[in-house]
Amino acid sequence: MTIADALTSRGRWPIVADPAGREVLSWLVVASLLEAHAELGVVETHPGYDGEYDCLSVYDRTRLDRGPLLDLDRNGVAHIAPLAGGADTWPDVWDRCAEDGPVVVAGGLRARVGLGAPCAHGGRESHTVSQIARRLLKLHLSEIPGTWSCRNGIADSSRGPERRLGLFAEVPAGMERLAAAPTHPLGDPAYAFWFLLRDGVPISCLDTFH
Repeated sequence: MTIADALTSRGRWPIVADPAGREVLSWLVVASLLEAHAELGVVETHPGYDGEYDCLSVYDRTRLDRGPLLDLDRNGVAHIAPLAGGADTWPDVWDRCAEDGPVVVAGGLRARVGLGAPCAHGGRESHTVSQIARRLLKLHLSEIPGTWSCRNGIADSSRGPERRLGLFAEVPAGMERLAAAPTHPLGDPAYAFWFLLRDGVPISCLDTFH
């Protein structure tokens, strides 16, 4: 079952004024995009000054030289780099997401980027991202105490990419898998690892290799 299938019947979404709500919505949007396009991948990026941007950045594995197609900033707006060239923004993306739902917003982003018709596939990265989105939504709806988020194995900021070794150290199995992991399309295999956090403490680790 895809994210779209699981969410079609919902009419109420997390509150966008709440950072935890935007965290959930961002993952649901990205999961919907990756489920429909096998060439897409996602990383976490923080361009600008510390704390200024908090993005899930979607890129095309076959065109790495062109940079992200989409920077979905949870602190601001959606920055879009259409395949046809130029640049675009979606200032009220979170309001639209809360009103229309993440699947509808993913469709709007797909059109703005120029990705073409969706196509079902069984890619591993898409599967992992969908798992993350579903877990975050379930935790949010269950109102389990704590602040829940998901962070990448790389802190990719304006200072350059750095491994989040503190997170890996707290999940020994993740560190073991990292040691044996193949190279990621963006270089460091740590890009393929994601940590589910409760109040900043890693609870579990998922990767897109296994």
